[in-house]
Amino acid sequence: MSSIKITRVKSGLIAGLVFGIIDVIPMIFMNLPNRYIAIAGAFVNRFAIGFLIPNTSLQLPGWLTGI
Repeated sequence: MSSIKITRVKSGLIAGLVFGIIDVIPMIFMNLPNRYIAIAGAFVNRFAIGFLIPNTSLQLPGWLTGI
């Protein structure tokens, strides 16, 4: 049996993709004036948040970092 090692970068990529897709799905059904720009902006925003959360290392207690 092989073990799969998930690094912080891999988990950030997975979380970013999941958060981005979840945010974009409802927007597909909306009637927006600049639809593709709005969807791309929302995806990039959520992807960045999902990517940065597991990769941020602050020298603070865990509860304070989450805030």
